[in-house]
Amino acid sequence: SSIPGVVIAGLVVDRVSRTRLLTVAMTFTFAFSLAFAALAATGAAGWLIVMSSCMFHSFLTLSWSVLSTITAEVFSTSSRSTAMGLCAASGRIAAILSQFLFAALIESQQPSTVILLGSSSFAVGVLASITSGLKSLTGAALQDIEAGISLPKQQISGKSNGYPTSNGYQ
Repeated sequence: SSIPGVVIAGLVVDRVSRTRLLTVAMTFTFAFSLAFAALAATGAAGWLIVMSSCMFHSFLTLSWSVLSTITAEVFSTSSRSTAMGLCAASGRIAAILSQFLFAALIESQQPSTVILLGSSSFAVGVLASITSGLKSLTGAALQDIEAGISLPKQQISGKSNGYPTSNGYQ
């Protein structure tokens, strides 16, 4: 179920605003995580539980793909590798710590709390993507991103991509 999310990300990430795509993906991740929890709790048909789980994972993969793209773009080239390393390290530390929290909740016979806690993290992701204030960098050239500006795409006939560069137009 990861493949559809990666394919959709690859096809759409350069055509749609990344923050909008992240918002939509996180919203569907949140919705399908709740659907999965509700279907599993009510003892629905097995295929419905599996489909909701697959849809959840597809949108989760789409969310991570878009988030990785956004994260790489918000840092200048000179600090990008260090910043990405810090983001990856903090994410891994949080993943390790969450295992202890979820294990404690499962041992206390509260699996619904685990699912609701996980789902609430997706709701926070939706709110963060809406309120982040990140400008859209979709279609911006690398030097524009490094300079912290986002120039609109120029329509220039006979040019390779129409983006302004430091030497003029390509």
